[in-house]
Amino acid sequence: MFIPSRARTPTISTALKLATIVIGFVACADGNAPSVEPVTITGIVPNVGTAYGGTPITITGSGFRPGSTVRIGAETLNEVHVVSATEITAVTGPENVDTVDVVVTSGRQVATLPGAFAFLLPFTAESVTPATGSTDGSTIVTVTGRNFVPGMTIAFGAAPPRGVQFVSPTTINAVALAQPSGTVDVRLASPIASVVLARAFAFVDPRIARDSALTQRYADRFGEDVPVPAVHNALACNNSSHLTTTAYIDHSGNSSTLMWMYTTADGATVTRSWTDRFLKPAGTIRVLLLVVGYAQTMSESAFAGWSDAQAAINGDHAAYASGKGFAAPIVIFENTNVFIDATEVADPRTPEGVAAALATRNVSTEGYDLVAAVNIEPGRGEGGFAIPWIAPGFMYIGNFSGWAAPLTASAQTSIARALYHHEVAHHWGWPGTHDWACSTEAYNFRVPPRLLGWEDVDHDGVPEILDPTPYGRTASP
Repeated sequence: MFIPSRARTPTISTALKLATIVIGFVACADGNAPSVEPVTITGIVPNVGTAYGGTPITITGSGFRPGSTVRIGAETLNEVHVVSATEITAVTGPENVDTVDVVVTSGRQVATLPGAFAFLLPFTAESVTPATGSTDGSTIVTVTGRNFVPGMTIAFGAAPPRGVQFVSPTTINAVALAQPSGTVDVRLASPIASVVLARAFAFVDPRIARDSALTQRYADRFGEDVPVPAVHNALACNNSSHLTTTAYIDHSGNSSTLMWMYTTADGATVTRSWTDRFLKPAGTIRVLLLVVGYAQTMSESAFAGWSDAQAAINGDHAAYASGKGFAAPIVIFENTNVFIDATEVADPRTPEGVAAALATRNVSTEGYDLVAAVNIEPGRGEGGFAIPWIAPGFMYIGNFSGWAAPLTASAQTSIARALYHHEVAHHWGWPGTHDWACSTEAYNFRVPPRLLGWEDVDHDGVPEILDPTPYGRTASP
């Protein structure tokens, strides 16, 4: 028999180490019973799942130990895995549609997270109404289906998902924001599922439908084909509610046939229309101008600077053409100026009176497109007017700013622009109501240039007023 020569007794520290290894927890140094970490639940992800079961979940908290059980609602889960003292994974079982408690039991300890998980039914989507919307965005759509829940999202095409307005389990509303033209999928998602309605919504450029309606209105009103009309939106004007559309056709000689209409925003209803032959807003326009002399305002020395003001008008047209990439100005004014003292002009406000005054200088009005009078009479405030219905056309400009001193270069340029940009536009067909566009809109020519045919609206490289087949027409009349 073997008898050890010396007995060895473990120290306290050695005993504690052994206890830690064997039982997995640390005994207190004073020999009291070991402490047990309480069980808590801090969260569950995801917090929703299908009522049919099968949703993987992760529960976080503390005090989880091997053998812990999980109950969600009335169902104790079978597939439970304690990953660590702070994490449990599991798979839900079937349950009624409801929001329920999550319960973790570890030994004799129980932790509950009230109302922490919702069982939902997978949703279905059936229709999107309307099925089309504007490329400008802000189209409100209604989606119908079943089992919709708050918190769903919707995405049109490649756009990011957006929240929806939950109306009921069968109805949600959403907004289709701006996108390019085209038909797209509509993707709906809830916390537990997603559904794609293939090619369920089309973004349509409203101008396409509008222009198609306007083309039909041109055919109805004027019997003319205008596939690509010039359009200006005057809907924002005070006391106005229309689009303005114009088309100049039959560019023969120095005149064109102008057709214009005011319509509703969709182009479907015409509220006003007109057609007639007018002076063509293109080419060289010959102007015979009577400048009435006054010592206080338009003296003979002041008149010497008048041609500079007229040159500024042609400069405006040259600058516009350059900005559009055109090779030359669309309009050039060729002016003949005659200065006559006011004492020798009996009536500067009528075509007959102006012709009579010019005749005293052996100047005839024949061969001119326009005859005009500039009459800056001191002490008499008045504007201007145009008479387009006679040949040559007539224009008049009065002392609209109350000038009482010799006219400066700036003042003369202001007068010239009132005459050549405003009154001439009436000879091109701009109505006396001045409402093709808003009065607050700033246009150097008083009128949106596209309405005068100065833009290439049909994209064939030629501004419409110079185009033998304007506005997409296939043949010139």
